[in-house]
Amino acid sequence: MSRMTLMVSGRLAGMLLLVLLWSSSGHCVALEEQTGTSSCCDAYFQGPAGTPGVPGIPGNPGVQGSIGVKGEPGFGLPGPKGETGDQGRQGDQGKPGEVGPPGKMGPAGRTGDKGEGQKGDQGEPGLEGPQGPPGERGQKGQPGEATLVTPTPPSVFAFSAYRTTGLTGSEGDVIIFDNIMTNVGDGYDSQSGVFTCSVPGVYSFTISVNNNANRAYVRLVKNVELIFSLYNSQTGAFHQSSNSAAVSLATGDRVWLQFGDDSNRGIYSNNNRYCYFTGFLIHAM
Repeated sequence: MSRMTLMVSGRLAGMLLLVLLWSSSGHCVALEEQTGTSSCCDAYFQGPAGTPGVPGIPGNPGVQGSIGVKGEPGFGLPGPKGETGDQGRQGDQGKPGEVGPPGKMGPAGRTGDKGEGQKGDQGEPGLEGPQGPPGERGQKGQPGEATLVTPTPPSVFAFSAYRTTGLTGSEGDVIIFDNIMTNVGDGYDSQSGVFTCSVPGVYSFTISVNNNANRAYVRLVKNVELIFSLYNSQTGAFHQSSNSAAVSLATGDRVWLQFGDDSNRGIYSNNNRYCYFTGFLIHAM
């Protein structure tokens, strides 16, 4: 063969060897990435160790760890005594305490000087003392002259009279209360139905009458002067009516009860004494 041919064949053989090496190297690298182990290439094609690379950039700080367990108390000697501090400010005044027990009585003081002053006013009379014993009987006096004694009129006048039967009448007819219950001083006349004043003063008069079918209408009269009237318009029922007045009377004044008009007026009574006429002296004048 010629020299040229040998050179070409040698170059071809070298190139083929390089291709095989490259293909085998790529296979080994892929296998290392999958399995994480060194391949056969290391045993057959490992070259000399390379120069160490440049150190990498420091990583970011890690996350803070959890707090550790509290340690055991330490042991040590007490420290030296510190210096005395400055005196603090005075505190606020406290509340008053409770009152203590009374102390012992002190010695009596000396007698004071006699004071000077004017005599006071005379005091009020004292209470009346007990009655003394009776004195001795005196001598009999001389006989006096005879005098006329005026009888004292009674100081009490009171009367109360009533009816036990009914009565009808015309205007001006006197209603006679013919039954006497009380007649102190004999001022009421049960025959005429009239009270006559013998002691001047203020008198109280009261009347009370019962009405059935005649509509009672009566008047209390002093001499010819009307004191008051009493009227009941109810018919067909028993109604009790009353009235009273205080009247000033002079000696000789007369008071009575009479019917008020001519309209068939009447009053009703029986043994239960539904109708009565009363008067008495309140104060003599």
